[in-house]
Amino acid sequence: MCLAVKKNLGAYADRREFQLSDGRLEYYKKLESFKGKVILVTGGSRGIGAGIVETLVRAGADVVVNYNTGGKEAQAVAKRAGEAHCHLVQANLGDPHGPQKLWDEAVAWKGHVDVLVANAAIRPSMPIDTPYDEFDRVWMETLRVN
Repeated sequence: MCLAVKKNLGAYADRREFQLSDGRLEYYKKLESFKGKVILVTGGSRGIGAGIVETLVRAGADVVVNYNTGGKEAQAVAKRAGEAHCHLVQANLGDPHGPQKLWDEAVAWKGHVDVLVANAAIRPSMPIDTPYDEFDRVWMETLRVN
């Protein structure tokens, strides 16, 4: 369940018997349609990505959890969500070969990927007088990841 919905539902987030009048119940029921799906989540080791992974596993999906440097965090997410339904893949999406490595390992796990959740993001900063070559390198890395 998405973090916003879980926050609003509190202790009832994992129960099916609650009543809501503003559409959140319908949203939660739709999550059940992920049963049997293989979903690749980039940036799935922390923050919103970790919440997405946990939500999708609860909704029946098998999830490929991509991370760059957060290996311990990714393992913790898989343990919380259900290790049998998570496949961890370390790949730096800022590296020109990272996305292909990620895709190859994701497909190899279950033979296909049904859904991609492009959650990974970076936001590097640099001074206004950064040399053009450095600016271009950072900008291209940002585009690859985001």
